[in-house]
Amino acid sequence: MLIASGKGGVGKSSVSANLAISLANRGKSVGIVDADVWGFSIPRMLGIDKPPTVIDDLLIPPRVHGVKAISMGFFAREDQPVIWRGPMLHKALEQFLTDVFWDDLDYLLIDLPPGTGDIALSLAQFCHAPSSML
Repeated sequence: MLIASGKGGVGKSSVSANLAISLANRGKSVGIVDADVWGFSIPRMLGIDKPPTVIDDLLIPPRVHGVKAISMGFFAREDQPVIWRGPMLHKALEQFLTDVFWDDLDYLLIDLPPGTGDIALSLAQFCHAPSSML
């Protein structure tokens, strides 16, 4: 499920975090990808204070409130800008989708950055057709 908007600051991450927790509270297996690599906020919103664990070249995402989460916020400090474009963003997003051990999820929410830039284009290549877009 993609959570998107053409404008920043409208609550995409808040909707993503609250929807993920709500689904988990209903017994669903939920993961969330914080794909906003420039303005990551999901770790802070969910209260995650530990990074993913690495086992056999796979990232095991931390789980809080019944939600598994991955974010650039686990690999970059909030006070350090991420100045990536094109291929680097594409590779990071690909790793978030393929090198993370999500197990068997009922829902994977992807919190997108504002607009229709490189991240949205990369997702269009990875995902055949999302089942839902908010």
